[in-house]
Amino acid sequence: MSINVLVACGSGVATSTVVEARLNEIVSDNNLDVKLKKTSMSELEGMLSDADLVVVTSTFSKDNSKVPIISGTALLTGIGEDEFIEKFIQEIKKIEK
Repeated sequence: MSINVLVACGSGVATSTVVEARLNEIVSDNNLDVKLKKTSMSELEGMLSDADLVVVTSTFSKDNSKVPIISGTALLTGIGEDEFIEKFIQEIKKIEK
């Protein structure tokens, strides 16, 4: 069963496209069963019920969300990218269980 990951940025077009491309590489390199979908920050809350994990490129805080939300900014800047990749894979493995 594929894990549904939402990738969200301000418009759902620009930075989410860059992050989605990097996530596709990470998913492929690590043989993960993940389905990625881009969205905008304004549409994100309405899509949370269909998501297993969310990667955002801007600030989004929803304390009562049952869906893990992690920042994908490291994939844009390259700063902390290895740590992000480790955290992303760890989150996917938790969801798989």
